Amino acid sequence: QKKVEVALSLVARHEALSLWRGVVKYADVALRVDARCIEAHAGKVRALEALAAANPKMIAKATAAAEAALRACDRAVAVERLSETRARAADALARLSKLERPSISRSIWNVNDTWEERDITDWAVERLAARFAASPPIARAYDFDGHAQIVLFQQRVRFVFDFESIHLDWGKRTTRITDLTNGLDALDFHGRPPTDALRAAVVAAVAQFEHLDFCTLTEAQARLAVAHPRSPLRRHEQDRPAPDVDPPPDRAAKMRSAIADIQRANPNCRISF
Repeated sequence: QKKVEVALSLVARHEALSLWRGVVKYADVALRVDARCIEAHAGKVRALEALAAANPKMIAKATAAAEAALRACDRAVAVERLSETRARAADALARLSKLERPSISRSIWNVNDTWEERDITDWAVERLAARFAASPPIARAYDFDGHAQIVLFQQRVRFVFDFESIHLDWGKRTTRITDLTNGLDALDFHGRPPTDALRAAVVAAVAQFEHLDFCTLTEAQARLAVAHPRSPLRRHEQDRPAPDVDPPPDRAAKMRSAIADIQRANPNCRISF
């Protein structure tokens, strides 16, 4: 019971700050201890509905959470605010049913629903650069090294981006960020230590790009993104510096050098070449 109380207090704190993923995390902690905890079900539904409004990929999870909350309400007896929770879960289901779901489907050639990738890196670079430029103190973003793709496999659509390196100008400084991926799991800063304002601007810009631009693409928008012209902000393969490779050896020179070594060791040996 103590663990449930602590989890619910954390749910309330995260919800007050609109940290919806934290709300879901701690609501799940409470539900693992007590699957009939109505308050945890209600918090999870509110959080997932907020996430689904920004990211259509979350609609299915939010719907499942609302249905689970209704089932928990049906099983509960004499619980405080039970009717209110049931009504809110039913309202959430109705609102979720009206949200537009992603409508990207596999290509005509992919009749067996095998792995299919659609490269939209140039479009993603332009959109992400625009998000960065609109997030003070960042002035501009450039030299994007990475990729962004829509992946379709086994009736599932995944939106994946992975930028190994991006340069940001802010104030009179330049910072390079690396390992920018979905969820910001491995984001790192190089150069001068970033300020809290810069970190917050980067996190906000990437979150807006991921949830409002990237993961909400429809079929028509995806086709336009695939056909997007080459972005000057992107580092392409041909722009990479050539690796240091030794020039191919001169076969005749190599043979003459070998003959000279043999004759130095055996002065009486005569070899014609």
